[in-house]
Amino acid sequence: MADAAAGIGEKVKKGWELVKPNIVVWVIALIVGGLMNYVLLGGVALAGWTLMIQKSRAGEKIEVGDMFKAFDRFVDYFVTGLVCSLPLGLLLPWGIFYGVDKKADFMTSIKWSLAFFLKNLVPCLINLVVCIVLIIIGEIACCVGVFITAPIAMFVSHMLYTELEGGTAAGEAPAAPKV
Repeated sequence: MADAAAGIGEKVKKGWELVKPNIVVWVIALIVGGLMNYVLLGGVALAGWTLMIQKSRAGEKIEVGDMFKAFDRFVDYFVTGLVCSLPLGLLLPWGIFYGVDKKADFMTSIKWSLAFFLKNLVPCLINLVVCIVLIIIGEIACCVGVFITAPIAMFVSHMLYTELEGGTAAGEAPAAPKV
């Protein structure tokens, strides 16, 4: 389990490589998502960012409009976002990543995220610390740096998720949650 967090430096480097060519798109997407978060649409925003991350990692061109594709499954992402953010947000990325990846309903995503977090406690906590450090570094740079470090943190978390759980290949049926 802890081996998954061992390559965190490589994940940060790969995250930067994926953010760099699309920095303007990410800045706009972060502003839009931040505004969505103020009206309790944080889960939907994170799902939209996850869709962008998946496209970027697949080598596809991303656009800000990609994040609005999350509204196709609004209820699932909205409820998952609300419930998973309650325990200090420790479950939020995992539940949203799973919901987007496996096209799972909100109840399945919530149950799965708790099981995933508990099963992978050490790597998830290391990931949390790394992401907090990245965000703090971005905040130190007059808050402007967060537009670079936040998407890198999202990429790092998503890479950990796919490493520990594995992403769904095109056309593959979603697996039942390991609860």
